[in-house]
Amino acid sequence: MITHHYIRKGFTLLETLASITILSLVIIGPLAVTISSSGYARLTKDTIVATHLAEEAIELLQNQYDSLYVFCNKNASSTEVGGFCELSGTETTTGQTAWRLFKDKLSGLSGQTTCYLPQGLGNSNSYPGNAAGNANGCAFDYIDMLASTTETLVHHDALSTSCTSLIPVSTSTSRYITLPGGSTSQWVNSTSTSYVCSGTPSHIATGGIVSQKQYTRSITVDQIPTFETGAANTQYNDDIRVTSSVQFKALNGRSHTVKITRFMHARP
Repeated sequence: MITHHYIRKGFTLLETLASITILSLVIIGPLAVTISSSGYARLTKDTIVATHLAEEAIELLQNQYDSLYVFCNKNASSTEVGGFCELSGTETTTGQTAWRLFKDKLSGLSGQTTCYLPQGLGNSNSYPGNAAGNANGCAFDYIDMLASTTETLVHHDALSTSCTSLIPVSTSTSRYITLPGGSTSQWVNSTSTSYVCSGTPSHIATGGIVSQKQYTRSITVDQIPTFETGAANTQYNDDIRVTSSVQFKALNGRSHTVKITRFMHARP
C-alpha cells in the first residue's frame, strides 16, 4: 500500500505582518483622504459664510449712506422731516449733509459705541463721543437697518455681550404669488436663513436657531486725512476706510479671520 504524506506550511510571522500592513494601507489611506476632504469642505463652507458676512456689513453701511443721500435730496427743505436734512455749518449741498449724517451714525453720538479707530481721533478734530476711539470696532446685524433713515443706527462694541457673535436663524414666510397669465394666485411657503446678533433679542429669532456656529464680526472705520480743517464730521472731501472682519473657529479649534476693506467717499 502506498502512503502519501502531505506537508502543510503556514504563514510566517513576517508574511502575516506584511499582509496586515498592506491591508491597513488599502483601508486607512482612502479613509484618511475622505476625512481630510470632509474637513476641507467644512472649512471652505465656513470661509464662504464668513466672506458673505464680511461683505454684508459693508453693503449695509453703503446702503445706509445711499439711503441718506436719496432721502436728503428728496427732503432738502428745512421745514420737512423736522429739519433732519437741513444744511449745517459750512455745508452747501445735500450730499455734504448726507455725508455728515452718515459719519455721525458711525460715531459715538446718541450714546452709541463708536466704530472709529483711535488713530487721529484724540484731537480737536474728533467726533463727539470719540475722544479715545474704539480699537475693538463696532458690531451690528441687519435688523438694525430696518430703522428709518432718520433714526440712529444701533451698533455695539464688537466685544460686548450685546453682539458677541452672529448666529444663523431660520425664518419662515408665506405669501401669494401670481402665476403666469395673472389669472390665479398660489400660496407659497419659504424658509430662509439669516445671521443676527446672538446676544440681542430679535423678532427674527422666533424662527428657531439653526445651529450654534458662531461668527464674530467687527467693523472698524478710519478717516483718511485731507487738507481740510475743522471737525472730522464736517470734512466733505475725505474718504473713510471701512474694514469688516469675521472670525470663526474650524473643527480643529484653530481661528480663521476673513477681512474685507472698502473706501467710501461723499457724493456731490
